[in-house]
Amino acid sequence: MKEVINRNHPPIVRVMACEPDQGEHPRGCIVAKNATGNIVQYNPAASAPLNIPVGVLTDICRSGDGDNTAKVLVHGTVNNYALVVGESGTPDEADLSLLHEIGIFEIDDGGL
Repeated sequence: MKEVINRNHPPIVRVMACEPDQGEHPRGCIVAKNATGNIVQYNPAASAPLNIPVGVLTDICRSGDGDNTAKVLVHGTVNNYALVVGESGTPDEADLSLLHEIGIFEIDDGGL
């Protein structure tokens, strides 16, 4: 029988420019692109483009530290306990649905 699911699908991570002087964004933070195309924190209460997620930070982003780039998961799976909206908020079903639309899916591994 043919296997339907390819269980070796790696994550797709891209380096993206952060908006300068925005402080520190936590690992797992859902991010959007602002009008200039730089990464900022996703804000579901804001208007477009800030309320449209483009990915999830895979490491802490310290914009203003001279680098102003971040590694962003743009496709793959994330641990649901690690996802953050803003500085510390938990994503709701609407946030997760928007991530699903761009090919990012949360899994529950029990927080291990």
